[in-house]
Amino acid sequence: MKIAVVMPCYNSSRYLGEALASVFAQTRKPDEVIVVDDGSTDNSMEIARGLGATVLSTGKNSGPATARNIGIRHSNADLIAFLDSDDVWKPHHLEVLIPAFERDSNTVLAYGRMRNYHRPTTDQVAELLPPRDIFLDLLATNVVVQSATVARRSAILAAGGYPDGMRYSEDYSLWLRLAMNTMVSTTNAATCRRRTHDDQLSRQEIKFVFNAFSARAEAIARAESAGLAYSTTDMRHAVRLAFEEEFGSAVYRSSWPFVEEIMRAASLFPWYANDAAQMKARLRNRWPYYVVLSALRWLKGVRT
Repeated sequence: MKIAVVMPCYNSSRYLGEALASVFAQTRKPDEVIVVDDGSTDNSMEIARGLGATVLSTGKNSGPATARNIGIRHSNADLIAFLDSDDVWKPHHLEVLIPAFERDSNTVLAYGRMRNYHRPTTDQVAELLPPRDIFLDLLATNVVVQSATVARRSAILAAGGYPDGMRYSEDYSLWLRLAMNTMVSTTNAATCRRRTHDDQLSRQEIKFVFNAFSARAEAIARAESAGLAYSTTDMRHAVRLAFEEEFGSAVYRSSWPFVEEIMRAASLFPWYANDAAQMKARLRNRWPYYVVLSALRWLKGVRT
């Protein structure tokens, strides 16, 4: 099976070299490494070319979804492995994940576990777990990390690829479409290290909320339209769990704009509207208490 690595890049000169080094250090070598420039104004593309990557361009800053789609369409590989330009793979990442596709033709997606870049690494060697249908679990929470994922190119194209121009939760939208009525594999340990820094889109969590629930609503509509064997009750239960998690995040951050964004997302699910309104009312009554708790956590962090 031919493997292509697709990496979107926007002004990533600080981290790109290390990311690409981790690709070229793989124990199972990829057949192609594609870096898609998304309107960078630094020397990222000079770094990419110097390290031997194929460089493509979006033409203007269009977001990672558009950049990845360009890389996917350019390649003729069987499998596409994704890595963001500020993350790194452990050396055995591809060696662990690729057999998932060789063993089972029904597997369309495989992903490794992720470890924070700044946490100590472990010597545990990741192993592939048996494939399973994760669609309902995925509806509840996005467990698939972009930089740790490999997918069949044919399945990506059949699913419509990433939503062009979408900058938040674009990966989640694709994972839900790929996971529908198919098999997905994962590992028991980390194969990728994720870097966190202030420039990341993924740090702007409030902006992900509406798009993520929009992807859920679309996925449920697709599943019901196709007559797939997921009950409406089970899918709604998964969405309820997702809302509970997001309301919990809003409370932890004592962010009322976060609550309002969750309420906007709740409008996509008429059957949940009453529950959402009741939750908002309860939170409003207790909000001063949550603000105080948040301030105390902040003070504790400063003092330690």
